[in-house]
Amino acid sequence: LREAVTLDPGYGRAHAKLADAYILLAMTSDVAPKEAFPHARKAGEHALAIDPGLAEARVSMGLIKFWFDWDWSGAEGEFRRAIAAEQPDPAAHAFYGHLLSNLGDHTGALQEMRRALDYEPHSALANALFAQCLYYEGRYDESLAHLQKTLDLDPALWLTYNMMGRIYGLQGKPREALMAFKRATELGGSLVVHASTAYTLAASGNRREARAILEELRARAAHTYVPPS
Repeated sequence: LREAVTLDPGYGRAHAKLADAYILLAMTSDVAPKEAFPHARKAGEHALAIDPGLAEARVSMGLIKFWFDWDWSGAEGEFRRAIAAEQPDPAAHAFYGHLLSNLGDHTGALQEMRRALDYEPHSALANALFAQCLYYEGRYDESLAHLQKTLDLDPALWLTYNMMGRIYGLQGKPREALMAFKRATELGGSLVVHASTAYTLAASGNRREARAILEELRARAAHTYVPPS
């Protein structure tokens, strides 16, 4: 992506995708948000300076305001602009739904998620986010069923296994939860998955293994970024 914007500095979509890449570094690859998100913001703003109506860049800025700034109304405004754009980005519905879910508007969240799936029914990420909305509403069995469908679409999406592990843990199924977290880790899951493994071990009475993971994370945090959660 850096090569693309170097070859053609006026190519707005490349700047928007570069913003997304930096966002994902923080969200999935354990890069410190204070290191990744400023680069994401710079790329997103550059994309909008080139084309203010570029829906993908609006989604990028919405994610920055949602996940880094904690500016809920600002994020909502960006997602709505992306949806209303001349060439809308279907991902705007999914991430707007994600925002509404986190804010407790489960009805609105599922409505936006269904719109996202109308555009992209075979998107594993959109399906996983739909299942996550069901999870946050407490509809665990429905969420699990939808996560199974997501695995059919993409068996390598670690987010799916992470969500399954969280649900199994809440259902009192530590063995299934640990198997799901193990698979999520094998597929490249972030340190948050590792921590969820420790939590599940502790909750099921295996304090020694849980504490070993905790100490491993503490040692790692002494020289590199580890999500505080």
